[in-house]
Amino acid sequence: LIRLALATGMRAGELLGLMWEDVHIEKRYLVVPLERDKTRKGRAVPLSKESMAVLRELKKRREGAAPRVFATLSASSDVMGKGFKRITKRAGSEGLRFHDLRHEAISRLFELTQLRTMEIALITGHTN
Repeated sequence: LIRLALATGMRAGELLGLMWEDVHIEKRYLVVPLERDKTRKGRAVPLSKESMAVLRELKKRREGAAPRVFATLSASSDVMGKGFKRITKRAGSEGLRFHDLRHEAISRLFELTQLRTMEIALITGHTN
């Protein structure tokens, strides 16, 4: 979950609700449908080599016909947030929030790509 968050810049709720039917590894993108997008517009998220590797790994470990990518985790971002808080406390990184991974991912898009601000906004679901 953490690796995919850093590779895509997706929100916690979008990742936890991600369905296998919305993942198109061979076409190098996934879809955040409008009903799971904070802005209710929906969007396509291009997949980097890292995000494709994570998704392939998760697909290998897929349990049965589970429709959600992270079916073994609660779909609640509140529950995930509490677990993340415990992990960061044990790691000595208290104060780090899951949403900080989104900020880091977006910063990397600016630093490591030639994408323009509006292109990054479309990918990350920012409206302004």
